[in-house]
Amino acid sequence: MKILICGVGAIGSNLVRYLVPDLKGQHEITVLDMDTVEERNVTPGTQWYTPDQIGLPKVEAVQFNAYNTFQREIEIRNEKFTKDLTIHDYSLVVDCFDNQEARQAIESALHMDKVMRWGDTRVLHIGFSDQFTFEIEWDEWYQVPTDITTGMDICEMPGAAGFVGSVASLGALAVEKYIWENDKIRVLGGKYHRSFIT
Repeated sequence: MKILICGVGAIGSNLVRYLVPDLKGQHEITVLDMDTVEERNVTPGTQWYTPDQIGLPKVEAVQFNAYNTFQREIEIRNEKFTKDLTIHDYSLVVDCFDNQEARQAIESALHMDKVMRWGDTRVLHIGFSDQFTFEIEWDEWYQVPTDITTGMDICEMPGAAGFVGSVASLGALAVEKYIWENDKIRVLGGKYHRSFIT
């Protein structure tokens, strides 16, 4: 199966880390992102990057990490996702974007001409909201959240690394169950409780 992972920030980079050792050579993984690794991506420990990778394109850094850690080659697309991007060659698209514009572009592309452009491609969305919840949802039930761009970054909250890793591992489970059993796991809700110290 050919898999495209869109967005390799906190969820996407960890999703790659969990999928690569499980999805042996019979499954091809491609990652798409246009961002570079910044210090804020490394310091909280929520993304699969190291300090020496600051300034590199995220897709190149995650490609290196996948090969260096698991001797697994993955393909990269260092570009922005637009609604005109042709991705019907992929059997599964995993949306790990952290902003409403990019998530909406996936939805627009999917629904613009589903038969001609996407065919049998399936889409799984994995993401956080500013309400400190997360969602792992298949496209037929998915609606782009309206509260994901209001300024709060859950990945920079104290203790968020474990929460991010848990969501990414649940996402990996959803991907693997679909690949192996054609079973669509959905996880809705969950809550990261922010503690305030006064």
